[in-house]
Amino acid sequence: MPPAKARSRARNTRPKQDSRARTAQRRSPAQRRGPAQDHSVWQVLLPLALGIAATFGTVRLAAILTFMGPQPFSLLYPWVALFSGHPVGLSYDNASALSQMLLYLQFPLYGLLAGIVLFATRRFWRAVTAIFAVHIFGILLVLLMSLLRGH
Repeated sequence: MPPAKARSRARNTRPKQDSRARTAQRRSPAQRRGPAQDHSVWQVLLPLALGIAATFGTVRLAAILTFMGPQPFSLLYPWVALFSGHPVGLSYDNASALSQMLLYLQFPLYGLLAGIVLFATRRFWRAVTAIFAVHIFGILLVLLMSLLRGH
C-alpha cells in the first residue's frame, strides 16, 4: 500500500473527539495562561509610576537646560515649549498655566501611554516606540511652529 493511503487510513481510524474536548483545545492564550500570569494591572501602573519618578529628575534637568537656551529645553519638553508661546490663540495666562501643567504631566502621561500600549499589545518595544513617536511628533511640531513664526 502506498504511504499516502496508509496515512489517510491511519487518520480515519483515529477515535472521534467530542466537541467539548475540541473547544477545550482551542482556548485563547489568555484563557490558557490562567490567573497566575495575569499582570494586567501592573502593566498599566508600573509604567505610570516610572513616568512619575522620571518627572522629578527631568524637572531638575529642565532647570539646568534653561541656561543653555530654548533648543535643549524643547528637546526634553516639546509639549511645554509648544504651548509656552501661546501658538493656538490662548491668552498668555492660559498658555503659561498649561505649559506649567505639562511640565509636570508630560512624563506621567508618557507612562500612562506606555501602560495602555503594554496592556493592549503585551509588547514592551511597541510601548517604547509609541512614547518615542509621540515625543518626536512634539519636537517636529515645535520645529514647525518656530519656522512658521520666523525664528
